Amino acid sequence: MFNNEIKITDIKFDNTHERFTLNIEELANSIRAVGVLTPILINSDKKLMAGRRRIAAVKLLGRKTVPAIMFKGDSLKEGLASIDVSLQHEPLDPLAYEAALLERKIIWEQLYPNSRQHVSGGSSDSKESFVANAATKLKVSRSKIEKAIVRAEKSTPLIKKMRADGKFGKSQVDYIATLKPETQNEVAELLVGRNISDVRAIVGRLKGVNSLDTKEALENFKDLTYSSSLLAAVKSFNRVIEKHIDAVTSGNATQDKDLLLQVRTAKKNISSLIALYKPVKLRKAETAQQPQIAH
Repeated sequence: MFNNEIKITDIKFDNTHERFTLNIEELANSIRAVGVLTPILINSDKKLMAGRRRIAAVKLLGRKTVPAIMFKGDSLKEGLASIDVSLQHEPLDPLAYEAALLERKIIWEQLYPNSRQHVSGGSSDSKESFVANAATKLKVSRSKIEKAIVRAEKSTPLIKKMRADGKFGKSQVDYIATLKPETQNEVAELLVGRNISDVRAIVGRLKGVNSLDTKEALENFKDLTYSSSLLAAVKSFNRVIEKHIDAVTSGNATQDKDLLLQVRTAKKNISSLIALYKPVKLRKAETAQQPQIAH
């Protein structure tokens, strides 16, 4: 590699890995103050691999040259280097970030096929896995990389579009992406606006459901899936009541016994409602743990 100034007019802009956003003026102001901190990346043919925003900002300042690093390697390594620069220095939105990670994974495993074996006990000289390498390179946890890859790889185009439109967050998509593609699309509208507990419950029940039974299952969910939201609200109200009881009973002022009795009665009723809405599996588990009476 070499690091030098290059004329902007000499740069070829046909790199498919380059990601470009329009927040140029802020970057130009930064470059005016402190200069270009990260050189652009080009290959030996002077094709741009990373740095389109920096070039746009430099041009906005009226400059004719830009600091550049020339990468001398094969096309796959060029692509990997370009994606790494984008992931580390470009303000990508979450979907673009995940797509770039998936692209990096594909290239990494083409360059280092043995890296796939590394996770499941490959030889000691195998290349480290994509997840381990990406986590180190990007200074994030392996779990974050793994979840991002699943969202990019498994969620359908419809789910991605709905997420881009703000209808789903990444936590919801973490669950949705575990469903079959056709089921994801069928369940999409039902899940819009649901909290994470509802999404988790619906997805859990839909796993393993045959495609022919999916519509019937979804019809049942329309009446049943708000129970977790109701339960969450009731639990929250219950905690508030508990705080009020503690405040009243620990105070030195004369207690209003009637009011305290009413609050305690309300708490008892809400506790009963919480028990009623316990998940069926939990109720069965508790019943199984109770001592059996011989007949």
